[in-house]
Amino acid sequence: QLQGFSYAPAISFPQDKLFFPPTYSGVSQRQTLKIKNESRVPLEYECKIPEKYTNEVNLQPSKSLIMPNEE
Repeated sequence: QLQGFSYAPAISFPQDKLFFPPTYSGVSQRQTLKIKNESRVPLEYECKIPEKYTNEVNLQPSKSLIMPNEE
């Protein structure tokens, strides 16, 4: 007897938005963005920043593996 299951990938962002308040020129800020794997399969994600914004935005880690139901 053989049984199989499949699940569609599903990543969610628990926060509605990411907000950066106004700041002074030359001052950097950090924000935390949580990602949740809503599916029952491990997911590998990669965030790509357009080249013109690479000096302004840095995501760490930009590529990672999220296990099922993990944040």
